[in-house]
Amino acid sequence: MKTSNLFFGSVVVIVLLIVIYSFSGEQANQAYEEEIKEYREDKNKLFADGEGSPLDRKQKKDFTTLNYYPINPAYRIIADFDKFPIEQGVEINTNKGVPRIFKKHGIARFKLNNSMHELLILKSTDRLTSKVLFVPFADETSGRETYGAGRYLDAEMSGNNKIILDFNTAYNPYCAYNTTYECPLPPKENVLTVKIEAGEKIFKTEELD
Repeated sequence: MKTSNLFFGSVVVIVLLIVIYSFSGEQANQAYEEEIKEYREDKNKLFADGEGSPLDRKQKKDFTTLNYYPINPAYRIIADFDKFPIEQGVEINTNKGVPRIFKKHGIARFKLNNSMHELLILKSTDRLTSKVLFVPFADETSGRETYGAGRYLDAEMSGNNKIILDFNTAYNPYCAYNTTYECPLPPKENVLTVKIEAGEKIFKTEELD
């Protein structure tokens, strides 16, 4: 009888832990989704009214919201990160055909859709933005559901050997809205053979048929 009681007690504890974990996980997902919604609302306000908006006067007049995939916490990925011992310079081509120099900071490795992928993490040589971990990338939605020249991601370190790739915050370069802007293009290392169905889609006025 004692053995049965211990077993039953263990099962109850395990069930309670699962319930607590599921509840806390659900709360965390809800908080995360609210955070992304707020981020998107703030960006809409910037595009509609902000001085730094890439939209011209006519676009602002017709603008209501940017076009996004539904928020999916599964696309917030904590990837393995290998930092390069020396941050060597690399030329990244732009939509204007004039290369810009970035620093190669490291490689992020992650699993998505049952396969492994890698992204080259860059840093700007500009003193004001030199700490931003910049990830220009393209994927199998590019030119179909998302901007053809690729999208951008600002990554964030999570410990010494981990990096956060939150594709729900993936955004279009400004040249997606206004061709007067010069925008870096994804290097060949960052052309992914997977659909990233998260983040910003093609600008509504530029959607493909």
